[in-house]
Amino acid sequence: QRWVDISNAEYGVTWVTPDAPLVEVGAITNDPRSPVGWIRKLEPSTTLYSYVMNNYWETNYKASQSGLHTFRYYIGPHARFSAGQAARFAVGKGQPLVVVGCSPDRRAKKSLLTVSPVDVIATAMKPSDHGEGLILRLFNASGQKENVRVRLNDQGYETVLLSDLNERELSEVTRSIEMVPWEIVTLRISPR
Repeated sequence: QRWVDISNAEYGVTWVTPDAPLVEVGAITNDPRSPVGWIRKLEPSTTLYSYVMNNYWETNYKASQSGLHTFRYYIGPHARFSAGQAARFAVGKGQPLVVVGCSPDRRAKKSLLTVSPVDVIATAMKPSDHGEGLILRLFNASGQKENVRVRLNDQGYETVLLSDLNERELSEVTRSIEMVPWEIVTLRISPR
């Protein structure tokens, strides 16, 4: 999605590429002169190829793009590999926080909610398209099954409901939500 990690059992680096998401690992395999097709098994490698333009393959696009282009890359060293930490690092670089000025005598508000464990990431929150409430999207980036808890911090919202992609309510969440590795779950946060 946004990152590649190169690590051994003790340490490594997470390489993030928010502007050029096409990456090949190990070798260039999709050369139009000798295409390999879908790779069934990825051999371990520390060689990465980043495609900064998506018109490398034969497409209906112009073969060149004029003007200035910016492609950002970030390298984050880490101790033992954690898929959740790598995904969180990548999201942070691709969607940085927006800084907004405020009065120095005004107290900071508490967060609307808390999601745990930390390797489950809230990827989106928006007003519901159908009525009151908020839609929260969670992603289990841990690579293992997780029991996820969403704790509301009493700011006018009191109910967490499992939802589908069309934002229809399915059932109330009273305890934890079991998420399999890499699963995405949609929730509706309803007001009082």
